[in-house]
Amino acid sequence: MKGFLSDTSSLGLIINIIVIALLPAILEEVFFRGAMQRTMINLVKYRFLGILLTSILFSLIHFQPFSSIPRVFLGLFLGYLYVFSKNIIYPIIFHFLNNLTVVIGSYLFYTNDIDIDINKVGEVYNPILFMVSIFIISSIFIFEKRKETKIFRIEKVDIK
Repeated sequence: MKGFLSDTSSLGLIINIIVIALLPAILEEVFFRGAMQRTMINLVKYRFLGILLTSILFSLIHFQPFSSIPRVFLGLFLGYLYVFSKNIIYPIIFHFLNNLTVVIGSYLFYTNDIDIDINKVGEVYNPILFMVSIFIISSIFIFEKRKETKIFRIEKVDIK
């Protein structure tokens, strides 16, 4: 992919926007959110777990172990965006914008307009970030579980 991203021509930029930003956003969201997430949720019978498993698979197919934790969070965000919006277009747009930042950032790096390699920004190997990630995922799990469990039900009772 670095070969594609290092092309500093205008045509190269347009091709990269289409091939690296637009097409993966559409195809990955239709596959992961539109098909796999729905199947996972139906299979495991629990929304959070289905979204989490889909997010982990989403991260694994990118074959970048050092940025897997942030990519799981991206998958969680996209998964919940799809669930709450009930429209695949919103995750596609967000995914496209996420990919577009990498394409534009790489273009600016390779044209020497910025000196930060955008491809290195997502590489994380930090135990503190890992613990925070576990905490956030656990918090979402607990929130979802409490929301689904209706132990206490308050009903309006007319007193005469």
